[in-house]
Amino acid sequence: MRISILLLFILSSWLCTPKGSIRGQLQLSGSTAEEWKLYLIRPMRLADIASSYTGDIIDSATLEASGKFRFKGLPKSSSAIFYEIVLQKRGERFPNRLTDDDPLLSNYLPILYSEGETILISAEAKAFQATAQMHKPSAANAELLLLRDKRVETFRQYLQSKSADAHDEEKMLEYAQALEAYRNALHTPAESTSRLYVALLALQWAKAGTDYERLAEFVDGLCTKWRTSLPDDPFVKDLCLLSDPSNRPILVGDLVPNEGLPLLSGGTGEIRRLLGPKLTLLDFWASWCAPCRKENRNTLVPLWSEYHERGFQIIGYALESDRKLWEKAIQRDSVHLWPHASHLQGDEAPFLKTLRLTTIPANLLLDAQGKILAKNLHGEELRRFVEAYLK
Repeated sequence: MRISILLLFILSSWLCTPKGSIRGQLQLSGSTAEEWKLYLIRPMRLADIASSYTGDIIDSATLEASGKFRFKGLPKSSSAIFYEIVLQKRGERFPNRLTDDDPLLSNYLPILYSEGETILISAEAKAFQATAQMHKPSAANAELLLLRDKRVETFRQYLQSKSADAHDEEKMLEYAQALEAYRNALHTPAESTSRLYVALLALQWAKAGTDYERLAEFVDGLCTKWRTSLPDDPFVKDLCLLSDPSNRPILVGDLVPNEGLPLLSGGTGEIRRLLGPKLTLLDFWASWCAPCRKENRNTLVPLWSEYHERGFQIIGYALESDRKLWEKAIQRDSVHLWPHASHLQGDEAPFLKTLRLTTIPANLLLDAQGKILAKNLHGEELRRFVEAYLK
């Protein structure tokens, strides 16, 4: 309600202002206008979107005592330009620093500006992105705001109450599952939109400050869609570079390379020879990985006991450097029932490099020929998949 009143105030104040501007008014909520400054940032590459310390600084604006602001240095362009309006406390060393861990407190607003367009914004300074509204936004900016709403909604639903506590395996697993659900919720707007920058922003928000490893299929699908209509767009080229087979992790539908793996029991075992007759879980874990150990005990051992006789196999590949610690973990978790392999090179595990994977716990579900059916299913979701497949 307060934001709507601000919009009316702006309209009455600037009714006769010429078109072609980005301006607005902030509700200062106990702070003063002198404490804030705004910057207009233009991302130049895909990696710049929703990323700190990147993008070109195009213009800056100070706040009037009432909270009004206006950018005056907008460049001319024959096409719409994607910008981020960044709100900083004065004294901030980097104008393009984005706060993004919590979308409810994010300090930047993505917009699409066309020459001659008037963009009129109102927001609360301390929750700039989450509270921003526009008066009669263009269709493109209306869609960006809807994506913002989706992000805030899914963050509240899945991540707001979660934390990645490295000392609490239960919380780590819960956080990983919540992060996956949050990412998945942003797939639909990215895949259904007809606007490139909406899709790219959804991808970057789904990335959630990490890398694209858990989004390989998502990135590949977006590349396939946009390289048809905009093959020469530099952002599309960046997108498709991520999905190049030499860069991206192995995808669902690919065949796992028939690598020879050093087995705990001795010798080398080729993947194809280790596969089960119907379904195989290729599990990537380590003795030092708390969520991995929890999944060993709570999920994998029960699954093996229930479904091994029906054609289910597990192959463990460990990121270990100490054989004794590896063996001790296998015995303690009672996972000695299935084959285990490791190059004993720790994080430099060559098989993970072949698959271009870097994060554990991770897994691949393979059919009898070694084709990937699914990736990174855990807990009850993994149990449901195994049960349904073997039926």
